[in-house]
Amino acid sequence: MLDKALDEPISYEDANYLINVGGSDLFALIATADYLRKEIVGNNVTFINNCNINFTNVCTVKCGFCAFARDLGGDHDAYILTDEEILNKASRAVENGAREFCLMGGFFLMQILNIMKIYLNY
Repeated sequence: MLDKALDEPISYEDANYLINVGGSDLFALIATADYLRKEIVGNNVTFINNCNINFTNVCTVKCGFCAFARDLGGDHDAYILTDEEILNKASRAVENGAREFCLMGGFFLMQILNIMKIYLNY
């Protein structure tokens, strides 16, 4: 499977298998990934200055593992930022060099779309 990966993209099934490898198979995977990295990009390292904006901690999904979500009706520390507050955070981030945003929060899709329209001139 790793030999094939040297010449062509791996399949979804192969990727799922590789996620769970261990022991000496893991070392082979790491060596193959490092070889491909050198072949594709050499030793270049890049980054992007990004900004995570948590526009709300209110969520209705109630995942069992989440320690972040709050209930708007019952938790005193629940919040939803206004569009203006989100835009202010984004503007400050741009002033500090941010070029990528991750808007994170519960299920307020329309608020995200409205922000994109305002900020990105859609």
